[in-house]
Amino acid sequence: MSSAPSTFRFLVAESETPEAREKRRASVGRSSGETYLDILRRLAPGASCDRVQPADADASLPAGATFGSYDAVFLTGSPLHL
Repeated sequence: MSSAPSTFRFLVAESETPEAREKRRASVGRSSGETYLDILRRLAPGASCDRVQPADADASLPAGATFGSYDAVFLTGSPLHL
């Protein structure tokens, strides 16, 4: 029998472009990805959550991470229509 991980590790792929992130921060105080991370942390206390911005030219996973490092990858949707 396998045991459940002691903590979940989640990756959020934020769909906003840098310009859209700044516009949303100016409007509501944080980007969509930051809001998504906050909700995940409330739903799964203790989870390790990382964020990547695939619309950014220098986007990359956190150092040493692979997609296989995560229990789940969340694609946040619009505006890139992921």
